[in-house]
Amino acid sequence: MASVRTQDWPDRIRQLLRSPAILAFLGHLTLGLVITFPMLLHPSDLVGNGDVDVWNHAWGPWWWATEMSQGGLPWQTEYLLWPEGGVLWFIDPVLAILGAPFVGSFGIGGTWNLLMLSYVVFASWAARRFARSLGAGPWASWGASAVFAASAWVTCEIHNGISEAVNIGFVALALAWIEDAARRKSLKSWAKAGLGVGLSAIASPYLGLGAGIAALVRGLPSIRQAWLGGIVAVLVAAPPSIALRTQLESPDAIIKHPDEMNDQLAAHNAVDPRTFFQPFGFRSVDLSHEGFEHSMYLGIFALALVFFAFRASRRGDHDVERIYESETWWVLAAVACAVFALGPYLYFNDGWLEIHDGRRLRLPWGVIQQLMPGLAVTHPLRLAVPT
Repeated sequence: MASVRTQDWPDRIRQLLRSPAILAFLGHLTLGLVITFPMLLHPSDLVGNGDVDVWNHAWGPWWWATEMSQGGLPWQTEYLLWPEGGVLWFIDPVLAILGAPFVGSFGIGGTWNLLMLSYVVFASWAARRFARSLGAGPWASWGASAVFAASAWVTCEIHNGISEAVNIGFVALALAWIEDAARRKSLKSWAKAGLGVGLSAIASPYLGLGAGIAALVRGLPSIRQAWLGGIVAVLVAAPPSIALRTQLESPDAIIKHPDEMNDQLAAHNAVDPRTFFQPFGFRSVDLSHEGFEHSMYLGIFALALVFFAFRASRRGDHDVERIYESETWWVLAAVACAVFALGPYLYFNDGWLEIHDGRRLRLPWGVIQQLMPGLAVTHPLRLAVPT
């Protein structure tokens, strides 16, 4: 009897591997391994450029695990600015929460690599989920997955070690739930969409703002139900947002944000509109001397696919029109996110664009800074992730 059961295992394994869900997971995993391939060569070495922000983020899971194992909270630390230390809200709570259980077994390097791989795999899956919510077929949805997870943005931020900027899967998942809600027009579905926006904000306040802008635009036709999503998003995003603001306002804050930093960081993180379209390593501001690389290049090939799909829908191809029946609202949402991502002032060709009286041309992002002065909203390019 035992031998019969043993002989059944190869068949069971083959059936399992033929499962669409398993095959899809293997596809996402393969893409993730391709994007993070250096860790395959050196699994314990931190993937990314060690001269920039990798260590500033990689230590978080270890810190949270250490504090919680001693019955404390990861809020006050002497590991930075020793011996005085200070108050710190770790900027990537998702990394800290998911990574803390693995630090003891895999170490800081192994945990970091595992989470970076997981972020890319999740982004790949979520992008495909969003594409399918629009009605895309299998191959088209895999194309969306690859374009999103292997984007210039993701590869640059892995290089920079800015983990919360890598974790863009929550944004794609929020967009999928937003599209579901826009079609179903129910309070329950919009509450779920609000949850997605709130989770994006937990991953990063910038990602939450970007997903929120997209939700606002896409939800306009369903405003009678969409309002609930806004309330849910605010409630879910409130705890980490309050923690971040409390830390910034603390007299013992390790990371401070005086008002004069807004102008400094606006110049440091200025966004030239060409970053979306110009290939071959275009930089809005050249930060290579600091080791940083930032790019929101959308990809000529990907943009061409979007253009031809849009044209096909306008020629009366009903299958494609079904897939892109909500494309107008999503195009408007993408444009809105891109405009906000340009920062507080229009920046072009290594300088601020000035109007006739010498003043800089203020953009919508400047309005957000005025409405939310307590938060360090100084990296506007991240708002373009939904684009």
